Amino acid sequence: MPQEPETPIRLHVSTTDPEEAVEALQQVYTSARMGTVADRSSFLYRQDVQGDADLSLGRLTFHGSIAGRMVLDEVFSVVLPRAGGVD
Repeated sequence: MPQEPETPIRLHVSTTDPEEAVEALQQVYTSARMGTVADRSSFLYRQDVQGDADLSLGRLTFHGSIAGRMVLDEVFSVVLPRAGGVD
């Protein structure tokens, strides 16, 4: 018997509100926590994610200086900063 296809995931968010950004980030990484945004006037978050329950590809954009933490249990993630840095 054929398996039902996975429900596609399509998430797009663009916001200058840090609280809204945290909610959007947690849709992709449930354990993500974002710390205090140093300068709210320069903050921007964009998220474009497509995939399904098994594999998703996304582009996350942060403008501004933030601190945060993500613990990725049972998830493989590749991060490639295009500017700035990630510790």
